[in-house]
Amino acid sequence: MKTIDIFKAVLSKKYAIEILKLLKEEDRTFTGLKEHTSAKHNPQIDRVLKFLARFALVSHIIQKAGPKEVSFYRINQRGKDILELYGMMEDNEKADVEISLPAR
Repeated sequence: MKTIDIFKAVLSKKYAIEILKLLKEEDRTFTGLKEHTSAKHNPQIDRVLKFLARFALVSHIIQKAGPKEVSFYRINQRGKDILELYGMMEDNEKADVEISLPAR
């Protein structure tokens, strides 16, 4: 799938950009994401994380920590690229710049 198509899909998914921004700051557990997003219910966050993982924007990492397993999420390079596109779009919107696309 092309990056622009993934970008459009991410824009249409509630909480996706918010979660990507949080993961860009640092790796987070599911609980850490829930505490820092505006999503109120676990299934909302779970659906977004599965969506982001399906497009290889984030990774779900499980590591052994002694007798326990630790689970957290980490943004991938593709997720960082999507955030960069989003940032460029926001910058253009703030500057009130019109972008013209070539005619087909």
